[in-house]
Amino acid sequence: MRIFLQLANVTNQYIDHQEFTSPKELLALTASEVRIMREIINGLCRRRIAAALFISPRTVDNHKASIARKLGAAAKPYGLTKYVLLNKQQLMNWLRTAFGK
Repeated sequence: MRIFLQLANVTNQYIDHQEFTSPKELLALTASEVRIMREIINGLCRRRIAAALFISPRTVDNHKASIARKLGAAAKPYGLTKYVLLNKQQLMNWLRTAFGK
């Protein structure tokens, strides 16, 4: 988690603040993308996400790109990570409400 916080501080100058996405956009995420999003929220890197979900790191990258595109975070470097860090609490609440976990 510490590395993600450092990354957020370093990239802060390059990435504008992104507001929390509407639930409508979040509902466009597939089940696999939601699982990836949960692991990103928990601070796991792509290799650990891949190991936890029994998929390849490349598959994680593909899902992350798809999530970023759907949430409007794809245009900037580290956009998805920054988006998750800035909106972590709202995303966690949404996941609990939408999926009961």
